[in-house]
Amino acid sequence: MNARRFCLCFFVFALSLSTVSAPRAAAQQRAETIDESMRFAREFLRTFYPEFNGKNYIFNFETYARYDDPVNRDNRIFLVDIGEGPKNQVLKCCLGGTVGPLIHFPLPYSWPWGPTPLPPDPPPPLKVRTERPLNVDSRGAIHPYQFLSAYFEFDSGGGLVFFAVPAWSDTGAGSKFDDTLRDHPDATDEELIAAYKESGAKYPLGDREAFKRDLPLNKLEQFLGKLKLVTTQFDASSEERLDELGGFSFCTLLLKTGGKNDSSEEYEASFGSHQGRLLELRRVTKTK
Repeated sequence: MNARRFCLCFFVFALSLSTVSAPRAAAQQRAETIDESMRFAREFLRTFYPEFNGKNYIFNFETYARYDDPVNRDNRIFLVDIGEGPKNQVLKCCLGGTVGPLIHFPLPYSWPWGPTPLPPDPPPPLKVRTERPLNVDSRGAIHPYQFLSAYFEFDSGGGLVFFAVPAWSDTGAGSKFDDTLRDHPDATDEELIAAYKESGAKYPLGDREAFKRDLPLNKLEQFLGKLKLVTTQFDASSEERLDELGGFSFCTLLLKTGGKNDSSEEYEASFGSHQGRLLELRRVTKTK
């Protein structure tokens, strides 16, 4: 074999290796069955809410379908909760006024000593000290505490159409900063910035550049495929003081999948300002 032919064969062999080993662009994940939808929802939450991983929490998964239609042609909707136990498990019953107060019926007179005295009311129940609010339903039953509730919607082909969690999932209940903003309207800018940091915020108040650098587009691509960032929008908050300091309520991205023109899709993704968590993902267009 001459040197020219050897070089040519070596080049073809190396080219074939590079083609095989080259990483492929991530494709959009599909969830066409119940099991696949459950797996998708679990991995999605484990990716975007890793603080719940490794704590032996319970993954609650609910859905519904038309009772008389064996072929469900609608979008499939799933409600998912992460909690200390099964969502509908009753730990204790019941708090509140489901039974009602003790009613004393009038007793007959015992002449001549007057009416028979009523028995004393029972002592009030001891207050239960907990680190978090009890999960009590309208009937007074106590259920395992649920840390997160999420909504997933898939189309008939298994593509993710909509995802959402409540906005408080980004801020937590009883934020110290909200208390400061409400109770101290005369606070200086420096005091507000310090209070925002002490509230556990991931980013300093008004630091939009750091927020944009940490946007988890690579994590979204694990589920949606290759994405292109089209626009970035910071939505104003409801407080004028915060807006003056560069604060915002949500950061909303317009994203486009990396497919060809006849198969591309667009999504809107909204992230909360306090912790930068993904709060909503919506498919806005689908070109067939």
